Amino acid sequence: MVILALILLAVASFHLTPLRERLDLIFLDAMQRLARAVAVRPADESVVIVGIDEETERRFEEPFALWHRHMGEALAAIARGNPKLVVVDIVLPERSYDRIVPGLDAALLQGLIAAKQSDRLIVGVMLDSQGHPRALYSMLLAAVGIDSLGLSYVAVDEDGIARRVERRDESNPGTIPLLTERIAQKLRLPMKWGVIDFAAGAPFDYIPMHDVIDWHRAQPDRLPALFSDRIVFLGKVGPDDDPVRQPLSLARWAQQSSAPPGVVLLAQTIRAQQSGRILQDPPVWLGPLIVLGCATVIIVHGISLVWIVSILTIAALAAGSFLLYLRGFAFPIVSPLVASVLGAIVRSAMEALEQRRGRLAVERQFGGYVSKGLLEAILAGAVDPGKPQRYESLGFLYADLRGYTTMTERLPPEQVLALLNRYYEAITPAIHQFDGTIDNFRGDGILAIFGAPRPVPDGPHRAGLAAKEMVKRLDVLNEQLATEGGLQIDMGIGLTAGAAVAGNIGTRDRHGYSAVGDAVNVAARLQSYCKPLAMSIVATEQVARICAEDFSFAPLGKLDLAGHTPVVALGVPLSSK
Repeated sequence: MVILALILLAVASFHLTPLRERLDLIFLDAMQRLARAVAVRPADESVVIVGIDEETERRFEEPFALWHRHMGEALAAIARGNPKLVVVDIVLPERSYDRIVPGLDAALLQGLIAAKQSDRLIVGVMLDSQGHPRALYSMLLAAVGIDSLGLSYVAVDEDGIARRVERRDESNPGTIPLLTERIAQKLRLPMKWGVIDFAAGAPFDYIPMHDVIDWHRAQPDRLPALFSDRIVFLGKVGPDDDPVRQPLSLARWAQQSSAPPGVVLLAQTIRAQQSGRILQDPPVWLGPLIVLGCATVIIVHGISLVWIVSILTIAALAAGSFLLYLRGFAFPIVSPLVASVLGAIVRSAMEALEQRRGRLAVERQFGGYVSKGLLEAILAGAVDPGKPQRYESLGFLYADLRGYTTMTERLPPEQVLALLNRYYEAITPAIHQFDGTIDNFRGDGILAIFGAPRPVPDGPHRAGLAAKEMVKRLDVLNEQLATEGGLQIDMGIGLTAGAAVAGNIGTRDRHGYSAVGDAVNVAARLQSYCKPLAMSIVATEQVARICAEDFSFAPLGKLDLAGHTPVVALGVPLSSK
């Protein structure tokens, strides 16, 4: 619970950072591009754009500031088409231009008055460098009316992209409403604030303003078919006119542009308002609940499994977020995603630490008792020595030093210990060579198991081969001791085969790997016959049969074993070792 609480605290802190917000915006844009590619949302298509493009500017030779007559005629033409609403997204003059060209003001006034009929006109007002609405020429303002003005203000996110409609500051009662808010009022639409759905509706085309003027002069009957009962936006559509960065371009004439004209953003905003595609924030409790659910991936055990669950969680998040988007919600996915990934990372670290501890424990327990290959198999999980298991055919080797008691009487303890270590260092590699597991060192004796914990089909044969190699290695050690003037070492080996149960034996804190079975005890008993019978190896009849090609066995008949029924045994004489 403490770790889960820390993860939630880390995610909450991350949620407040600009990075999280930026990532959520990137995901939101990607989701809208995906929706536009595979499932365009239906939308009201009553919006029309009349655009001033480069051809319009070539047709009219005057500077744009003196386009009063052209603008007036265009507005009159649009009004003749009987539109539902006319929105002028162009800066109108702040003063009279009659002193430059007489009659300009009247020409523009006539167009505005024509469009104003039945309260169908809205004019955008820009903000100056101080953030105040720019003044409008008094005669034009009188014709338009203050209730038909709206601020042409675009809200942009931290990345400089416009993708939402934000509520205006209402602290100043004299503030002009936003242009989108004024349009919603005129259309009697409930104003919604939120993210604009750029996947709603088809890309926009535009009608060149000079064509509208030409039709007004020569083919006025075409105008109602174009504008009747439509919302008409008049604005600039050139490549460098009023560029506004948007998540994707809905201008069919500039679909590769990252900053299409602002009139396109305005048109899409109104279309989204009409179509109910202003995306809202989900309920406030949903985000924290999903973050909590994603963070609980930490309870999943197993590194591979926890990442599988985390990936599935992320996929479910993406799918759920997309479904919420289709239902009109903009769900911030990044914090839940981070919770899932962070939970998986923490769980993986905990698992890795636990595995490291387990590896060290296994290395401490088995490092000197099994071969390197078998140890790697145990550490890799291919072999589980901690789980007791029954084996049907194991080989057992018990080796014991002869004359150990006499040695301890004649030599100081330090020399005895050093000699024992040299002896074990000489014979232990022979056991590991054939994947034997050392059960224990019993003073001057050693018990080895072949076929456990990693099962092999020839455990008894491996025990015989290891015994043969041990005898060779002991001969080499004795040659070294002879050159040093030290004592010679003799060794007896008992070999058996049979079924046994092997696993960890002991307490939870202190245990060792061992085998329990009749053949284990018989191996030690047979070894005790080596000295009185002058044998280097004494084996059961089963082992002797398996290893017949490796040794010259001599029959020993039935040997009496204390507390055990007699056992038929064979031996390898000292002279033939």
